[in-house]
Amino acid sequence: MENESKIKALLSRLNEWFVEQIWFQQGKAKWDELDPNSKSYVKAGGLTLSLLMLMGIALSTVFGIHSLRREINEKQELLTLIQSGNEELRQLRDSSTGVAAAGLATTGPWLSFFESILSTAGIDKSNFTIGPEKPGQGADTTKEALYEISIKHLTLRQVVKITYQLENGTRPAKVRGLNIDTHSDAEGWMDATLAVSGFYTPSK
Repeated sequence: MENESKIKALLSRLNEWFVEQIWFQQGKAKWDELDPNSKSYVKAGGLTLSLLMLMGIALSTVFGIHSLRREINEKQELLTLIQSGNEELRQLRDSSTGVAAAGLATTGPWLSFFESILSTAGIDKSNFTIGPEKPGQGADTTKEALYEISIKHLTLRQVVKITYQLENGTRPAKVRGLNIDTHSDAEGWMDATLAVSGFYTPSK
């Protein structure tokens, strides 16, 4: 009861404050000047405006939920892709057959090394191209050769296997960049372009 009395007293003070305001008195005076028909129109207009505002808030909420749901779905797909990639890496690390055992080139031209890795990953020779060698950074003892490898029609498993074997193979190489184009393929096929650095000791 005491709380109800405090609330009523607060509401009474607020009502008195509103009534004392000049803008409220001016608005009330203009309202009193209106005829019954005009008052009905104003009430209807106010009700219509209120309904429009409520509809705007509802539509904004619906669009916000739709956008949030789409963002969540996109992040879920990305998370699934990352988890699948991590699983592929784990299987590669746990595999008892090393890169050398797969028959990959350990010496000779870099092209042969790249081709052997792609072949081991199950990529047909007609589905990849290896760009010409470009000079990279280097010191007196170590030089860097830059290559671009374009591969068509491969799976995520093959992408992970290729990048892993390039960086953990029998020759010092590093994947500098990886660009994947899924083409929205429902079967999971994609194209990939890898920027790879190969390191070697120049002959004297």
